[in-house]
Amino acid sequence: MGLLTSKIKCGDTWFTHFYLCPYLPLTAGADALSLSLLKFKQRIQPDLSAWIDCSTRLVGQLHVPPDTIIIRPLRHDETFARPEFPSALDLLGQSLATHLRCRYNPALLTKSRITLPNKHLTRRERTSQLRDVYHFTPTPLSPSTPFLLIDDILTTGTTLRALIGTIRRVYPNCPVKAFTLTRADYNQQASLTPAGATQQSTRADHTQRATLSPADSTRQAPLSPADSTRQAPLTPADSTRQAPLTPADSTWRETP
Repeated sequence: MGLLTSKIKCGDTWFTHFYLCPYLPLTAGADALSLSLLKFKQRIQPDLSAWIDCSTRLVGQLHVPPDTIIIRPLRHDETFARPEFPSALDLLGQSLATHLRCRYNPALLTKSRITLPNKHLTRRERTSQLRDVYHFTPTPLSPSTPFLLIDDILTTGTTLRALIGTIRRVYPNCPVKAFTLTRADYNQQASLTPAGATQQSTRADHTQRATLSPADSTRQAPLSPADSTRQAPLTPADSTRQAPLTPADSTWRETP
């Protein structure tokens, strides 16, 4: 299992986006990936550690400059990050910063107001509500300081574009890349959870399986490293959306 890549366009520039695996939203039916990701958000073990460990190991293979700053988007009900109440993304950011020997500083971002949850909004509604909401805290940084944006899921890309635009207004030439645990893909039928995360049946047999009892839910074996290699092969259409990591992607240069 290696990092997958896609591109996010903000203005006239394409920015590299790294992610672990494709994802189908819960509206398509509950499966191992969606349930494990929900447990990550809720800081439930072993899924929390499994996602963080997998991310740290794979992102650690990139050539991340030591002066890189890692930040995350603020939740819809946040206007600033609160370090005394760390979220799952905060724990991920702290782990990445420690492993990569760079800085995690979500306090650099603030929001002018609380926003609506993105979950049930259209792309246009998401763009509208995030317009000019984010602000970058004035900080003495080099104009070429690299940034790594992290999030759990990339769906429309609206949130990450809002962050990129906010940073680039202050530092127009700084390199920016993004990393998310998953990327929404409505055409991908197979999904993987990181090694160590709890395993459940896939969406393919979602409608056929019996409902698990609480006792049953505790007797599920975690995925082994061998399981993480059994991903369904990509179709030609999929391969254009999930290109494998290339040497050029692993550097902090942007594509004009």
